Amino acid sequence: MNNKVIGWVIVVVVVAGGIWYWQTKKEDNISNNQTPIKIGVVLSLSGYGAEDGEAIKRGLDLAQEKLKEKGVDVELLYQDDATDAKQTVSATRQLITSGVDALIGWQWSYLMQPSLPIINESKIVAFAPSLSYGLVAMPSEYVFYGYISTDKKTVPLTEWFKEQKIKKPAFIVNGNFPWSESHLAVFQKAILGAGGKEVLAEKVSFGSESSDISIIMIKAKNLGADAILWSGSYDGEIIIAKRLGELNWNIPFLSDENITVAIGKKQIPENNMKIFTFSKENVLAEEFKTIFKNRYNSEPLHYSDSAYDSLMILVNAIKNHGDTPLNDYIRQNTDYNGYNTKYQFNKDGDILGGAWKVIRAR
Repeated sequence: MNNKVIGWVIVVVVVAGGIWYWQTKKEDNISNNQTPIKIGVVLSLSGYGAEDGEAIKRGLDLAQEKLKEKGVDVELLYQDDATDAKQTVSATRQLITSGVDALIGWQWSYLMQPSLPIINESKIVAFAPSLSYGLVAMPSEYVFYGYISTDKKTVPLTEWFKEQKIKKPAFIVNGNFPWSESHLAVFQKAILGAGGKEVLAEKVSFGSESSDISIIMIKAKNLGADAILWSGSYDGEIIIAKRLGELNWNIPFLSDENITVAIGKKQIPENNMKIFTFSKENVLAEEFKTIFKNRYNSEPLHYSDSAYDSLMILVNAIKNHGDTPLNDYIRQNTDYNGYNTKYQFNKDGDILGGAWKVIRAR
């Protein structure tokens, strides 16, 4: 074989090898792009917090389905903490060890707080759809929150007191937790702003609503309360509504957003009771209600909308952050019009904007 032929053989081999190499490289890139995004989710899917845990799960599942329609493969790895803070910590640690891209969950502050040191140490981005920084009050540059601050309920609640001519309300909240403390503070500030004063402010323990609330309601009626405000468990709001009916006590009742679910399930007595709740000032809220009803045949649950938004925000950031640390990218670049609110984040991971209003639920 002469030198010319040998030269051509070498060229062919090199070119063929180059084509094989770049084709393999291209397939590797495609494979990497098709690798599912893995999100670890820590929720109370059993135990006392299961109602809120299921609400968040349904929002996440809806978002996962929407992303799949867009060709984005997201794997949600669920861990049930059974509403036990010790199990929350172990579940968080287990998911981080498994190599997830980010975390979502911890619907109550006392469940999240013990996990924050692990999140900070691991430097993994976490999203809490049902919490705000004020409810957790522990700094972390890796955590973002999806609940519009409770403080922002003060102004619309003050106006509602004035419109309804309420001067002597009774306040009942669940437990000694940041959630109940923050809502009680808003209730008290709002009634003072409306020129009134509560006749009582009582806290009941989780699990003892059935016995405690009945006693408190009789006390409130004897004191001449002209409205009942509740913040706490799903069971508690149903008990209050039923007790109002039993007492034939037709005064305004304001409760958390889940009261609309209880009404939809006909767990609230059919009467002329005036029931109110908080709702977000967001034009997209009705669209989410329609989507949720079509999927689950019920009103959206507490936190379902913010859970949906949290997955969308995380997935977008994971796909686009490049060399920028994921937490920095979310804080600096998020400008997302979600079903809960418009999302931009401050240094504490809280939503910058967001607004509440009081609406008639029935």
